[in-house]
This record gives sequence, C-alpha cells and structure tokens, in this order.
Amino acid sequence: MDDYLADDAPVIKRRREQWGAWTGSPDALRERQRRSRLIRNTRPREPARAFDDPLELADRALEHLHRIKRGLPGTSPVHPSVEECAD
Repeated sequence: MDDYLADDAPVIKRRREQWGAWTGSPDALRERQRRSRLIRNTRPREPARAFDDPLELADRALEHLHRIKRGLPGTSPVHPSVEECAD
C-alpha cells in the first residue's frame, strides 16, 4: 500500500495544488455564485412526485403560460417575456 502512495504522491500533490489555485480564483468564485443563483432561482416550491413525467410537467407549464398570454393585452410589455418563456 505504501508503495502505491509513494508512486502517486507527486501526482496527488500537483493535483491538490492545482485544485487549490482553481478554487481560490475569481473565475471559480464567479462560477460557484452563478451555479448557486441558478439552483436557488430554479428550485421548485414543491418538488415533483417521483413518478411525474417531466414532459407532462413541461406541458402543464406551457399551458399556464398560454393562459397568462391570453389574459394579457397584445401591447403589454410583459407579452414578449411570456413568449420567451414558452420558447
């Protein structure tokens, strides 16, 4: 076992150093913040049941968007946003 560790020690050390440099970089911080924001913004209030079909959930969401769109006047500034969501 010690032979394996001795052989791999330089590789492990280099990988740890590179990982430390990456995780402390502004790019890594920006990426972590972006990912955290996306997770927070897209987390559903109520999780889907285990047996729900994702395509049916998407279809229901589109139905709701179309209902919203029908209720808006054609000149509403929100109208393009609803179209973008449906796309």
